[in-house]
Amino acid sequence: MGKEEGIEAYGRGDFREALDQFLLDNNDPADDVELSYYLGLCYTRTDDFETAQLYLNRVVEADFNLIRIYQSRMILSYIFALTERFDSAKYQLEQIIREGFESPQVFASLGYNCWALGETEGAVEYYRKAIEIDSENITSLNSLGYILADEKLDLREAMENCRKAVESNPENSNYLDSLGWTYYRMGNYKLAHQYLSRAGSLDRENSAVKQHLAIVEKHLG
Repeated sequence: MGKEEGIEAYGRGDFREALDQFLLDNNDPADDVELSYYLGLCYTRTDDFETAQLYLNRVVEADFNLIRIYQSRMILSYIFALTERFDSAKYQLEQIIREGFESPQVFASLGYNCWALGETEGAVEYYRKAIEIDSENITSLNSLGYILADEKLDLREAMENCRKAVESNPENSNYLDSLGWTYYRMGNYKLAHQYLSRAGSLDRENSAVKQHLAIVEKHLG
């Protein structure tokens, strides 16, 4: 009973059973970085983010396994973004880059957090870096397109990016919303309404879509 059984349970997706097994382990997580890592993963999976943060910070501070450090920082950035601590999320991601890891996921996450912090220039820069590495990174294309449209920085590029995102997944309400908002920024309220209505029908609880649709409908009279 303990860590090995916990790893096995975690591998099959039984996160609560895995957590129970890890807590039965005789080792102190303060002295067993691998155990801290798995406890952090389990608490994240069971939505106990405060406890997860404690264990993942131990990994970041004490581990020599660069992959575990990278993954722990990524999860910490996810927790911080989810709880709207965007500065802390950004810090974790910047540390990943300083430690030598660059990926579309890291740059896209930085773009998201910069945008949440109102740092438009940084958001655009990081989304572009994500796309430079992976030109088919649809999430980054859509996000960059939305920012370029919302800030009226480059409506032509915004349209290209958002169209590509919608073509890749025509049923994604966020992609439809971005394309609709781009049409709005271009002054084409009829097409804006068409795409935003589709987005709204697919996700009736999306507050951003509701807000955008209300704005467009005012222009349509």
